[in-house]
Amino acid sequence: MKTYSWKGLIAKILVYLILIAIVITIFYPFVFMLLNSFKTKSEYYTNIFGLPRAIQFANYKIAMERFDIFRLGWHSLFVTVSSILINTLVATMAAFGLSKLPFRGSKTIQMLILGCMMIPGQVLMVPVYLIMSQIGLINTFASVILYYVATAIPFAVFMLTTQCGNIPNGVLEAAEIDGASPPKIYVNIIFPLLKPSVVTLVILNFLTFWNELLYAMLFLQTESTRTLTVEITTSIGRYTSNMPLLMTGLLINCIPTILIFVIFQKQIAKGVTAGAIK
Repeated sequence: MKTYSWKGLIAKILVYLILIAIVITIFYPFVFMLLNSFKTKSEYYTNIFGLPRAIQFANYKIAMERFDIFRLGWHSLFVTVSSILINTLVATMAAFGLSKLPFRGSKTIQMLILGCMMIPGQVLMVPVYLIMSQIGLINTFASVILYYVATAIPFAVFMLTTQCGNIPNGVLEAAEIDGASPPKIYVNIIFPLLKPSVVTLVILNFLTFWNELLYAMLFLQTESTRTLTVEITTSIGRYTSNMPLLMTGLLINCIPTILIFVIFQKQIAKGVTAGAIK
């Protein structure tokens, strides 16, 4: 009995040590940026890992001006919210049609959607860029919005189709007996019942779209159309000697995603487990 107890104790200690290491790995970059954002350039090079000698907010004032935080932040917000709205509408309607309105070839379409999830984003760079340039969408917000929606739809449809399939058919049959049409069933029954999963999908998409860099940098090449993430990243070369300023810009760019995750973490957990138990 004692041997089993010691083994259990050692196992718990190992698990906690691993979890502590993971937490430190996740939080250390954020803490590092936060501490260094309060330092001067000279203090950064002489005290890179230590606490700031004095709290000063000069870097935040300079970052607001040089990175044009409000204008570029609005660009990021517009692209992110527009992509989320279109993706949510298309994905919920597709999930409803594939799971509750089966038709000839619907299973094949589901398999094709699942296959699209396996295509690496880097493979699409050249063909997608050529398509966008040929239709004149380079340096427009429409290019990144269309790309975000197209690449996010496979996972969204796969996730929502699974959740939609757990809705009892009896509920839909009762609505049909009462004379409800498919659009009315979608609006009044399907979408409200999918709300936990939709909220989770919206939050995950926000985190992804806001922080996306590769295609935003590829499509939005002019300074007037850049998102905040692109501007701060392309400024690395200009402000390499002023690392505290760069840390401040990166930290400001992280704030919306951190707030979204902290505020809606319960909804994310509910959405992930929704439908796990019928």
